[in-house]
Amino acid sequence: MTAKKNGTSPDKRRKYDETFKAEALRLALESRSTQAAARQLGSRPKLLYRWQQGQPAPEPAWQVALRNTIPEDLVSEALRRALAVRRPPAGLVIHSDQGSQYMAARFKDLAV
Repeated sequence: MTAKKNGTSPDKRRKYDETFKAEALRLALESRSTQAAARQLGSRPKLLYRWQQGQPAPEPAWQVALRNTIPEDLVSEALRRALAVRRPPAGLVIHSDQGSQYMAARFKDLAV
């Protein structure tokens, strides 16, 4: 590299905007490999690897599942209201998906 007259070296690195980075990361995720995505984009694989390392880790599936569960009090209240309105005969069978809210003491007390 040749130095400029003021003594600093020229900056030959490309500048990428956030839109390009987001598209490159999406392509790398969908591609069979990061290197293949880099070739398709005409950039260096190391750059894509660095961008991938800077991304937040995906949320574990169990955390997503916990966040998307129905609260225990809502399930128990729905059962309480259904029992009050419909007054089912003795021997009622309740089927559930075995979620944690169905194992709660309040729900069990209502179901028995």
